Amino acid sequence: MSTPEESIAAPSRGALLKSTVLALCVAAVLLVTCVLPAEYGVDLTGAGRVLGLTQMGEVKQALVEEEVANAAAQAAADSAAAASEAEAESSGSGAETAPGGDTALTRDSTTKP
Repeated sequence: MSTPEESIAAPSRGALLKSTVLALCVAAVLLVTCVLPAEYGVDLTGAGRVLGLTQMGEVKQALVEEEVANAAAQAAADSAAAASEAEAESSGSGAETAPGGDTALTRDSTTKP
């Protein structure tokens, strides 16, 4: 057990600075050797290739590019569909738009139910 006279000393400024610099160096090494190859396919040191992380990063980047292309194609399809709906409404296709924006078909009085 400790006695009341014993106290724990705080680290000095030099020790804190040394620990901070060491932690920053370790973080930079991990960023360059592991994170960049695994997430972005960027392998500055060659360690990512050896560990198999570069291939994983390249696959991720290909998936991101595919998702962007799919989103662009979907946006183009949506705008084309909106344009054709607007054209159909302007030509009088027999549809009425309700106040909520819903399209309701009208019944011709000459047709039987």
